[in-house]
Amino acid sequence: MSFLKLNFRPGINRDQTSYSGEGGWYECDKIRFFSGYPQKLGGWQKNTPYFFFGVSRQLFNWITSYNDNLLAVGTNNHVYIEVGGQFYNITPLRRSVVTVPSGVSSTGSVGTVTP
Repeated sequence: MSFLKLNFRPGINRDQTSYSGEGGWYECDKIRFFSGYPQKLGGWQKNTPYFFFGVSRQLFNWITSYNDNLLAVGTNNHVYIEVGGQFYNITPLRRSVVTVPSGVSSTGSVGTVTP
């Protein structure tokens, strides 16, 4: 079995359909062409050494009247504000209600419960 040389045309051609542009590239993501051959780009780079918990679902960026650049990051379980590369958790506190069963009383000191 011998090798078969494949000749691809460089660049991305979206003027034709993927079937009529045979031998070329129609859809690409994060690549560049060098000497007629595709090369992958380096990928993503971290913007800050800090991190947040959860998966980011939405971003909202604004600039205040004092020229502060703020970014709100909404995740699946927290809300953060990014200021100068640092993330601050601004998730609203959830109210928790503790119910005491009937017949249980407490004394004046902390941590003492008598049935």
